[in-house]
Amino acid sequence: MFKTIERLWYRLFGFWYPLQYKNYKDISYSKTGAPSHTVIYINLMNGKLKTVHYFNKGYINEDMFILMRKIKLFEIDELGLKINIKTEEI
Repeated sequence: MFKTIERLWYRLFGFWYPLQYKNYKDISYSKTGAPSHTVIYINLMNGKLKTVHYFNKGYINEDMFILMRKIKLFEIDELGLKINIKTEEI
């Protein structure tokens, strides 16, 4: 019942609803700047998806994440992770 009310609330007001959660348990949580988890949100009004990457001591949105990967400020491959990022409309 509560889940139905919560989804209705998100649908009426167009908030982003968490769709999928990925946790990276193999990363040392003491390292500042290491990725800790990723949440994929869906906007129930228009069906758009967005991905938010959370890091230790902060978070970064998907656009900045892609930009930082392009200018090589950090490398995901060094950590042994393979993250495929796709933003698409349903």
